Amino acid sequence: MQAPGKGRENVNYRERLIQDKAKRDLLIQQKREKSQRIDQLTTDIEELKEARNIINAAQMMSQVTVSEFIEEVVTLALQSVLGPQYGFKVEYELKRGKSEASLYIVKNGELLQAEDDCGGAVADVASLGLRASCWALSDPKPAPVLLVDEPGRFLHLGERMQKFGELLRQLNEMLGLQIIMITHEPTLVETADKAFSISQSNGISQVEVL
Repeated sequence: MQAPGKGRENVNYRERLIQDKAKRDLLIQQKREKSQRIDQLTTDIEELKEARNIINAAQMMSQVTVSEFIEEVVTLALQSVLGPQYGFKVEYELKRGKSEASLYIVKNGELLQAEDDCGGAVADVASLGLRASCWALSDPKPAPVLLVDEPGRFLHLGERMQKFGELLRQLNEMLGLQIIMITHEPTLVETADKAFSISQSNGISQVEVL
């Protein structure tokens, strides 16, 4: 003989067992779906890493072409003014997943960084070469005009200043650049196709064609 209420307890236990099994099956299914999602995300991450490596490799190849042009122009500038012992080097390296460039002055085969004591004359010439090469590599290209204020101011008068003037003309002819400069150096004035003298008297500016 079954005790009163015993049958109802059995039914409750059975219903609870069915509910718990349903919850368990749902959790198992959710776990399976999460595992599949993790596997898919892992695959996606690996594919993205591979794609990034391919892009970096292509970028490095492109940068080699760019750096060779920059090195050629700046080295030409340095050697034509300061001598064959000078050159210019661009080196790339990957940092934090990105390619970064380091610029070096080369003197007698030694790489010198910007913070090294290269002298104002070297900086003068290298900066002019860098500006010209960056203009040539621009896309879309801006107007073919290069504005310079007191270029070669650390070169002083003499043979170097004369060579610097010849460099300006070389860049003009090689890249098709119109160079507009402000200078007090007679040697550089002589290299210009057209020169103007500007003076001021009683607050009034006067322009004279030389």
